Amino acid sequence: MKIAIAFILTIILISFTSITGQEREEEIILPQNIVETIKKAIQSENDGLKKSSMSMISEYKLKQACCSLIEQFGKETSMDYKYLIARVIYEVGCEKSVEEFRLVLKEEQAIELKYFCELLHKNYLFAKN
Repeated sequence: MKIAIAFILTIILISFTSITGQEREEEIILPQNIVETIKKAIQSENDGLKKSSMSMISEYKLKQACCSLIEQFGKETSMDYKYLIARVIYEVGCEKSVEEFRLVLKEEQAIELKYFCELLHKNYLFAKN
């Protein structure tokens, strides 16, 4: 199963090579089955698969997957992944997801993580205006 998900993600990344290197302002809409594959990869036990799927969400501004990132943030035990998820959510820049994430973040206990997310949010607001 993990090999199949990794293979599908590799194919997706290869298919996007024609737009690599360009600054993308517009959102890329992927078919639902690909989005579901990315959502499963976020929840994977495989660290490389998890990181590459989050990287792809950030790189291509996949707003469709942000709700899964927020859900995974609550389940995640690793602080490294929590920092990565926060960064990806703010890089995607979906206003609805950012506000949902801020609500979930209120329950977080780690002060450093809250401070990091507050800085990300200020940067997000600055870039938005």
